Amino acid sequence: MDNDAFHRQLEQLGSREVRARIVTMVYLGTEATLAMAWLERRAATRAAAAANSRAATAMVIAIISLIVAIVSGVFSLLQ
Repeated sequence: MDNDAFHRQLEQLGSREVRARIVTMVYLGTEATLAMAWLERRAATRAAAAANSRAATAMVIAIISLIVAIVSGVFSLLQ
C-alpha cells in the first residue's frame, strides 16, 4: 500500500482506532512509523487550532474592552 492510500485509511479510521492498532501491533515497521507520525501531526494541528482559537478570543476581548473604554470616555466628556 502506498503512503497516500495508507494516510487515507488512517483518516477513515480516526485517531482512536489508529492508536489501538499501534498498541495491538496491527501496524508494524513502516506502517507503525507512518501511523505514529500521522498521530503526531494531528496532535500538532489540534494544538495549533486551539492556540489560534484562544488568540482569537483574546483579540475579541481586547476589542470589546477598547470599545467600552472609548464609550466610557465619551460619556465622561459629555457630563
